[in-house]
Amino acid sequence: VTAKIVSRQTLWKPTKDEKLLRIPALATLNATHVIAFAEVHVNPDNHIVGKASTDGGASWGREQVIAAERQAKIGNPAPVVVGDGAVLLVYCRNNLRVLARNITLDDRGTLVMSPTADITANATAGLPPYTFVASGPPGGIRSLGGRIVVAMDFIPKAAEGEDLKSTQSSRSRSFAIASDDAGR
Repeated sequence: VTAKIVSRQTLWKPTKDEKLLRIPALATLNATHVIAFAEVHVNPDNHIVGKASTDGGASWGREQVIAAERQAKIGNPAPVVVGDGAVLLVYCRNNLRVLARNITLDDRGTLVMSPTADITANATAGLPPYTFVASGPPGGIRSLGGRIVVAMDFIPKAAEGEDLKSTQSSRSRSFAIASDDAGR
C-alpha cells in the first residue's frame, strides 16, 4: 500500500545557523504513515532529522533529531521500510563508520528510535582500505523475500605517490550491503 502524497510541500528551510539541508529521503510505512529524513549541516557538525506524517503527507509533525553527535558529521540517511510501521535507517559517522537504527511511530506520530548499532565491520567486510564510505542515497529496498539491500559507495586509499585530489571522483566505487535478518 502506498501513501498518496497530496501536494508539493517544503518540509525544511535552512535557518541562519544551518548552512544546508541535503540528501532528503522518504519512507512510506503504510497508506497513511510517511517519514521524511534529511541531513542538516551546522558548522562544525552534521546531523539527521526527521518528520512524520500520519495523514499520507497532507501535514507533518514536528522535526525530531534522528542522529547527532557533537563534533561529528552524521549523515547519508538511507531508510529501508522493513515492515508495516518500521524503518531501518542506515547512515554514516564522519564517512568512516556505518551505523543503523530502527525507527517506528508511536500512536501520536512521534518517531521512536532504537539504540544505534555500529555495523561498520559487516558493512565494509571485503573492502580494501578506504578513506570514505557513504550509505545511499537515497535509501534501500526490502525484497518480497525479506532481504534488505542498501546502496553504498567508498573511496579506496590512494596508492603511494598517487595524487588523491586529481583522482578522488574517479576512485569512487559503489557496492551494496544486504541483510537477511531484518537488519540485525
